Amino acid sequence: MNARLRIMVDSREVEESYAPDREVATRWHRAVGTYGDAGKDLGLDSRLTLYYQAGLQAATALVRAGRFRVLGTDHQGRSVGRMLELGHAWLAANRPMLNAGLGPLPGT
Repeated sequence: MNARLRIMVDSREVEESYAPDREVATRWHRAVGTYGDAGKDLGLDSRLTLYYQAGLQAATALVRAGRFRVLGTDHQGRSVGRMLELGHAWLAANRPMLNAGLGPLPGT
């Protein structure tokens, strides 16, 4: 566990929490679906809400893939922040698997 992650655990921002692969895959699949829905013919506010929701769902999936759970009252902000810290390496390492399982991801 790196120093930054140790600080997050010690300060109770996150806790170690096993997440089965099926949970992570389900969360990721939901995020991709929400992202797709946001591209439909909707009003600007609705599209922005769905894009935000898709980002939050993806962040949660990546945090859970790292075997952590976000604690506290600001789950949304913390999830996105922790995704940046925990999820980048996981996403890079697992992108081929995600692409194979779900088809090409947006932007690929």
